[in-house]
Amino acid sequence: MPEIILLAVCVALFAKYLMLNAPFVPTHKVDLQRIGDMVEHYDIKRLVDLGSGNGRIIGYLAKRFPERNFAGIEIAPLLFSLTKIRFWRMKKIKIILGSVFNHGWRDYDAIFVFWMPKAFEKKIEKIKQRLIQGQVVISYAFPIPGLSDHLVEKNVEVKQLPIYVYKI
Repeated sequence: MPEIILLAVCVALFAKYLMLNAPFVPTHKVDLQRIGDMVEHYDIKRLVDLGSGNGRIIGYLAKRFPERNFAGIEIAPLLFSLTKIRFWRMKKIKIILGSVFNHGWRDYDAIFVFWMPKAFEKKIEKIKQRLIQGQVVISYAFPIPGLSDHLVEKNVEVKQLPIYVYKI
C-alpha cells in the first residue's frame, strides 16, 4: 500500500512539472559541434545552461574545453540528480537545482537556452533584467523575442535547427 501512495505522489508531481515547464527535449547530437564552435569563436570561458536537462551541452563543452567552466541550472529533481551523478568527478561542471530565476547569471560570459517560444514570451522581461553588458546568449532552435536588436549571428545549416547568438 505505501508503494501505491508513493507512486501516486510521484505521478502527481511529474504531471505538475510538465504543466508548468517545458518538456525535456535534448539537443541534437549533430548540433553539439556547432555550439562548441560558437563557444570557441566568441571566446566564452564560463557558460551557464538555463534548463540543462541531462547535461548534454555542458558535458560536451567541458570535454572539448577542459580549461573552461560550465554550469547547468535544472528545475526537475530527477534530471538534476542524474546529471549531478553523471558529472560528479568533473570539477569544471557545476550542476544547480532550482529555477533559473533564483540563481545569478552575472558570473558567466554566456547563457545557453533551448526554450520554447511561449517560455520566452512569458519571461522575456525577467530575462532582459538579468543580462549584463557583454554577455553572449546562445539560443538553440528559437529566436528570443525582445532581443532581436542584439542578434549577431543566425547559424542555419541544412537539415539542422537554427542557432541564434545575441551579444548584450
